[in-house]
Amino acid sequence: MRSWLTEDEAVAPRADAHRYGDALLRAVDVTLAGLLLLPAALPAGMALAAGARVQRMPRQGRDGVPFEALGLAMPDEPASLMARLSCCLGATHAPVLLNFLRGEMAFAGPRARGPQEKVPPATLAVRPGLANPWFIRQRTAVDHGSEALVDAQYLAQRGV
Repeated sequence: MRSWLTEDEAVAPRADAHRYGDALLRAVDVTLAGLLLLPAALPAGMALAAGARVQRMPRQGRDGVPFEALGLAMPDEPASLMARLSCCLGATHAPVLLNFLRGEMAFAGPRARGPQEKVPPATLAVRPGLANPWFIRQRTAVDHGSEALVDAQYLAQRGV
């Protein structure tokens, strides 16, 4: 299999899109989210006590089904030591673990897009991810092409 796809190549979801692989990835997501939820509860509680509020961001999920990605919005200037400490411990991202448990998101996958954004049809076959391949690859000095190309490559390697 080639490692890179061109913009002209369309990636369409396969009819037999690896049911067992999907179930395994889902099991990994639920297990990791469950294990991370307990240690993340303390910093999230500290952030809420320091004035953070729960943020609900509308997103498009698998098959275009809308859902709300959860997060914590901290005050502009975390004044207290508890607020700064909870930010350092990653409390703002802790609520997204609930999205994993509910099956709305995965740890890895195409970026979760807002309700007004155009979504490439092939990416609707999988759950959106917290970490997407394009975001990870753009941190390198190598040009990997557009986000759509990297998503298409990810889906092709995954067998979707």
